[in-house]
Amino acid sequence: MAALVVCARASVRDLYAPTEGARVLSRGLTGLGIVALASPLTGAITVAYFSWHATFIALGVYGVIAFIWVWFYYVESRPYSVPRSASAISKSATIAVLKVPRFRAWTAMLVATYCTLFCFLLSSGFVYIKVFAFSPLACGLTLAINSVSYIGGTYWCRHLLTNRGPNQAVQLSAMFAVVGAIFMTIIALASGTPQPWAMIIGQCLIAISHGVNQPCGQAGAIGDFPEHAGRAAALSGFAMMVAAFICGQLIAPTLGTSAWPLIISNVVGSAGIAFVAWVLVPQSYARSATA
Repeated sequence: MAALVVCARASVRDLYAPTEGARVLSRGLTGLGIVALASPLTGAITVAYFSWHATFIALGVYGVIAFIWVWFYYVESRPYSVPRSASAISKSATIAVLKVPRFRAWTAMLVATYCTLFCFLLSSGFVYIKVFAFSPLACGLTLAINSVSYIGGTYWCRHLLTNRGPNQAVQLSAMFAVVGAIFMTIIALASGTPQPWAMIIGQCLIAISHGVNQPCGQAGAIGDFPEHAGRAAALSGFAMMVAAFICGQLIAPTLGTSAWPLIISNVVGSAGIAFVAWVLVPQSYARSATA
């Protein structure tokens, strides 16, 4: 799955310029949001009518269908180039990618926005079911509302990119994340305890921001590397997963005990998103312009 993600992002850079690539990725992530919305429902129906074992059979069937589709319909996206020494490519390309300010800034955006989402996905079930006593169905609907908000964010991303660059798009979307985190925090402090309705509204605002930040971040991280898009995608993806693992270890001991850790993770993540969008990304573009 990791290899598939890297190849898909690299293929977008092979076929599209960075700004257009962000629009294409936003379409793809709209589809991902729809899948995220439909998959829990599909899995629940499968388990209800068959058994949990059947979910693995369903995954196997899906894998076979995907393999057949790729085998017959997917074509090479990378233009032919004269190969060089593999060791030389590995060392020089990795160093070259890591040295580029825009790569580091956009990777920081991916890390900040993905870790915020990851903390929500990891802890939301425990918070809404164990802390707020939601039924599993109500919790599922809450997650569905969040997915719809994310899908809306990807559509908004395409609208923003019609007359703005990705750097300007994330500057606007970061405001949604900040407002969402502040809103749920103020309501919790004012009432003396976290309120589920306020957290749902705030999380939806953060999800809208995520729908803009992800496609812009993914396209931006590989935009400066037409010859090494796969390496840039792999490095940025690696940074995302390592950061998410660390965040997961930090929040895991609190699962099901309180809603405050989820609020705190939203506050910290949104602050990180804002810092990257309003400081690091503009600085990286300024450096690229003067380089």
